[in-house]
Amino acid sequence: MQDRNPVIVSKHAELKQASHESTYKSYISLKLTPKSEGGWQTIPIARFGAFEVRLVEFADSDQRDNLVLWIELYRYDTQSSIDSCLCRDLDEVEDLGAYFISQAKDHANLMTSSVRSSKRSLASRALTLRFVSSP
Repeated sequence: MQDRNPVIVSKHAELKQASHESTYKSYISLKLTPKSEGGWQTIPIARFGAFEVRLVEFADSDQRDNLVLWIELYRYDTQSSIDSCLCRDLDEVEDLGAYFISQAKDHANLMTSSVRSSKRSLASRALTLRFVSSP
């Protein structure tokens, strides 16, 4: 049986602890956030370009015995929710938050590379047109 590299295990434990603390800080911040006109509260967890991962608690959640939170992947440029999930405890928020953050990063990277590719393509076409139309 191979021993695990203690440096890797230690780094993983540090990242897990940081994620755990971040989740609790987000939840506390959510509770301190004023309610919207509709009665819900929202707090951003992470944002990458037009994509934001946020924690949401709806108005009727206060009347329940159990914690009921939603985590959402939101796209600002289209003002739409890409994905969301009901979380019954902060462990679920932590796990799904990590997944949604990775999705937000991926979407933002794809958008950025797509824009760069389009700009290169347009610049290439402009050069070709100049060359072809030169006297």
